[in-house]
Amino acid sequence: MTLKEFSAIAERRRLEVEKEDSRTALICAVIANSNRSKKGKKFKPEDFMPKSREKRDDWRSQLKYVEMLNVAMGGVDKRSGDK
Repeated sequence: MTLKEFSAIAERRRLEVEKEDSRTALICAVIANSNRSKKGKKFKPEDFMPKSREKRDDWRSQLKYVEMLNVAMGGVDKRSGDK
């Protein structure tokens, strides 16, 4: 499997999980709204969506991740000098 294929599969899985989360959030909102009082807050599906766990990495941590993938996939580091 090439890195491009792996990346495509990972992205597809991320989108599937996002879609599943959206469906679950919609169901949660319907249940919460059907059980709330008349004066209670109206819930939206967004109220039940999980928060993003992704953090923006700086270039150094991204480089370490790429180096790890390179080693895991049997690649060779062809850069000259220190890393």
